[in-house]
Amino acid sequence: RWQNGGFGIGSGTLTDTYLVTRILPHLAAPVPVESLVPFLRACEHSTFGFTGKPGTALFFLEYLHAGLALCQELASPPTFPAACLSALLRCQTDTGGFARTHLAIATMNDSYRAVHGLTLLQGMGLR
Repeated sequence: RWQNGGFGIGSGTLTDTYLVTRILPHLAAPVPVESLVPFLRACEHSTFGFTGKPGTALFFLEYLHAGLALCQELASPPTFPAACLSALLRCQTDTGGFARTHLAIATMNDSYRAVHGLTLLQGMGLR
């Protein structure tokens, strides 16, 4: 459902908005790029790269991944690429995998999100 400039239940979230942009083309529906870029910008954070909702400062790896992936989908590079890179690297654990947040336990899903996020930054020429 369209909420506060993004997609989600109750209010738009960065993760739900990214997933909807991936689904819409399969339904032969247009992605509302012009409407989504302001939402994407409202989710940016100068320290963490991205947060899950506009006006919040909570950081988790899935928000950062969704933000970077949405940047690629909308052909709109992140405003704070250095913060994105730093936040991604802070999620790496001593075992080499990546966790949802600093000092958490690494998982395969989070490791995928982090490696994909690093790849997205590199593909945008920002790493």
